[in-house]
Amino acid sequence: MNNLKNNKDKVVCVGGGGNAKVLIDIILNDNTYSLVGITEVAGDLFQEKVKGVPVIGSDEILPRLFAEGIKFSFVGVGTVGDTSVRTKISKKIEAIGFTPLTIIHPSAIIALTAGLGKGDCFMAGTIINPYAKIGNNVIVNTGALVEHDCVIGDHVCISPGAILGGKVTVGEQSFIGMGALIKQGVTIGRNVIIGMGAVVLDDIPEGVTAVGNPARTLLKQAHYV
Repeated sequence: MNNLKNNKDKVVCVGGGGNAKVLIDIILNDNTYSLVGITEVAGDLFQEKVKGVPVIGSDEILPRLFAEGIKFSFVGVGTVGDTSVRTKISKKIEAIGFTPLTIIHPSAIIALTAGLGKGDCFMAGTIINPYAKIGNNVIVNTGALVEHDCVIGDHVCISPGAILGGKVTVGEQSFIGMGALIKQGVTIGRNVIIGMGAVVLDDIPEGVTAVGNPARTLLKQAHYV
């Protein structure tokens, strides 16, 4: 399979790591885009490869790549709690002029009436039900469920196996941990961390971490961008 044909739109991945491996796998199997390489901050990763895709330089070359005709990019960096790094990268590539690529695994189920943002990632087995609204640069990870009429803010990460009931609202830059359960109608504020396996029955204010069953607030966060 040749993924570097000249007649395909070219795309660059910004940031390597585990999340990049998953997204690159989706792109290579889809065979729609020409993935030209990965940019990284860490100099020791230069000349390395992620799933056969080379690290071609630092993020400093992104303006040149855009000027050379590469118009699409996506954020390869994932997150465990702190979404600020991913948020900064997303804003950087848009400021350069790249079109953020939304990546959807073929097994994802997305309702026709769902609204998607720019630069989103929908991993294998995800379900987005009718009239859900997904912001920009959102990760909905493997096997997660976003029910009808949910509103998900920009730069949110929903981890594998999490379930959001109907009409849940999640503020921007928040993180929903693996296997978390969010009761229907609950509002989660901006820059919140919901711990792994938490059961959220009531609204959560912005800037806190909540864990347990039922979820309780632990501490303040400070990761706004």
